[in-house]
Amino acid sequence: MKKKRSSKIGLEPGSVVPVVEDKTFFPKISLIHYTQNSFEEIEVKSLLEIESYQKKEGILWINVDGIHDPKLIEDIGQVFSIHPLAQEDICNIHQRAKIDVFENNMYLVLKMIYPNIHQRLSHEQLSLILGPHYVLSFQENLKGDPFNSVRLRLKENHGPIRKQSADYLAYCLLDATVDHYFLGIDILDEQITAIDHTLLTKPSLEALHKIHHIKRELILFRKSVAPLRDSLALLLHEPPPMIKAGTVLHLRDTFDHTLRVMDSIDTFRDLLSGLMDLYFSTQGNRTNDIMKVLTIITTLFIPPTFIAGVYGMNFEYMPELEWKWGYATALAIMIGFVLGMIVFFKKKKWI
Repeated sequence: MKKKRSSKIGLEPGSVVPVVEDKTFFPKISLIHYTQNSFEEIEVKSLLEIESYQKKEGILWINVDGIHDPKLIEDIGQVFSIHPLAQEDICNIHQRAKIDVFENNMYLVLKMIYPNIHQRLSHEQLSLILGPHYVLSFQENLKGDPFNSVRLRLKENHGPIRKQSADYLAYCLLDATVDHYFLGIDILDEQITAIDHTLLTKPSLEALHKIHHIKRELILFRKSVAPLRDSLALLLHEPPPMIKAGTVLHLRDTFDHTLRVMDSIDTFRDLLSGLMDLYFSTQGNRTNDIMKVLTIITTLFIPPTFIAGVYGMNFEYMPELEWKWGYATALAIMIGFVLGMIVFFKKKKWI
């Protein structure tokens, strides 16, 4: 069940009010603590466990699945000195991608986008808090986690991740999220290709409905990626002190990925506009073909109808009515007219 956005009207800034109320599962908190030579992963049952790891040397990564418990968010906020405005934004899933720099840490919010079992794109909010020696990640639920590759690299000490500081871990989480955008791009590409084939072979109203659905998907996709692109551009232009120069270079690569995603989205929008034009053009040509056939049939029947109409008049003195071969002659003339018109239409290449 979702609360309306207007439920926050009248509350003071920094009030932690969840827009999502999901009591089907309890929030799940996982903790990873590592140094260059050690790695430890546990499932947190009490915030006291987190406080004990804060005192240890190394990097701490706390991941929270489920943001519908405002008390939990506030408690974690107190442990890590998260600004009340950032706590408020963590619980509000309708956030636009942005980066806020506070005195003790930096807050980044973006959308995780991934294909679901129905091959449609699901959107889930991800909030990242970067501190001196820790990274906090807050996800809406358990479905869209893209961080398994990061966990594996930490566990197996693969690459430089365990040799770097917390800002590099934050970059890895951000990069993994952006890389998952390409799964959505691939899904949309396959769907657009299938629609293109359908329109060329057997256009239908169902194909038009699919085009409208994908257009809505692209609008939501663009609304998620465009603010992230702009936020990363600002971050690269004026990196905060907690982002080291080496990490800035890696963030440029992630920024390039967002540009590629935006280019793909814009290309798909143009393709869909072309497909819609193709659909209406195909339907118009089909209607024209039908009208052409009906017009030819109507034209072919005009002479026989005229002859039948003349001899269907109830006049007493019509010489041909008493002629022995009148009926056969009238039929022959009708057939002759029809065959002659068919030959004429073919010479004109109308049929």
